[in-house]
Amino acid sequence: TSTPKPTVTPTAPTASKLVFNDKVNVEAVKAIVEKEKSAPAIHFTDVPASSWSASVVERAAKMGIVTGYSDGSYHPNQKVTRAEFATMVAKAFGLPNSSGSFFSDTQGHWASKSIAALQAKGVITGYSDGSFHPNQEISRAEIVAMLARLINYVPNASNLFLDVATNWASEQINAFATAGIVTGKGNELFKPNDTASRAESVAMIIRLLDKLLAQ
Repeated sequence: TSTPKPTVTPTAPTASKLVFNDKVNVEAVKAIVEKEKSAPAIHFTDVPASSWSASVVERAAKMGIVTGYSDGSYHPNQKVTRAEFATMVAKAFGLPNSSGSFFSDTQGHWASKSIAALQAKGVITGYSDGSFHPNQEISRAEIVAMLARLINYVPNASNLFLDVATNWASEQINAFATAGIVTGKGNELFKPNDTASRAESVAMIIRLLDKLLAQ
């Protein structure tokens, strides 16, 4: 019989500290991040070295979290759907594929196994009518909330942005901003309901992994 891989024991994080919760197999995540060291350099034709996202996009590609297109491009400014982000998260955190999804609109979808993996771990819950809306573009608030369900964090009582106080994900957004995982859009705004690009979404994942594994 094989020896089960260890999962992390939940601990109490300090104010700006984030730690994995028991949904995550830490050794699996470390193995994914380790891939970057031995993977060959990856350059996308539409992500110049001078771009703010060049480093995080390449690192994510080397880890196997994202892939480019057949023409060598990445489309960094293209909006991300809920299914696409669920797939990125499943790959980044080593969540095993599952076929047990109970969402009414994900059966037969290309990302159904990744979506089911997140559902099984309680990372996504879907809508009240039993749907997930996999092809709907994901918002910045939804991204933060999804990632926050994989970690333990200390809620920040302060609102760091002018447009977050009444948002349903305000607690998670403020905690992630305090920890340096997310930044605003200027003028003290986070724009939680704005859709996220492929570059923005992968940047949040890489920053979170860096923060978690550096502690």
